[in-house]
Amino acid sequence: MALDGITQKEAAQKAIALIIDVVNIMGSDKQVVEGIIEELQGTHRTLQQNFWRVMMGVIKEYSEFRHDLRNEGAVELCKYIKEQVAENHKEYLPYV
Repeated sequence: MALDGITQKEAAQKAIALIIDVVNIMGSDKQVVEGIIEELQGTHRTLQQNFWRVMMGVIKEYSEFRHDLRNEGAVELCKYIKEQVAENHKEYLPYV
């Protein structure tokens, strides 16, 4: 993907802003999941692994977010995932 003169961080921010807009429709979860999975399946396996390595980084960071009742469940879930991965699974996803 060409970044058109923007940084990776800026590209990621634009991508997540688009995803946030897409999930801002009640009942859209299934369609969004299907779209993400279909797109992932069409990418190189190494890029799939890179994607999940980044997502694990997001989960770890988000588990430390300040929260209130509106996002408490998401933060608590990220804490749980982070703890379970650290305790029960190889945390490192190599670049292969």
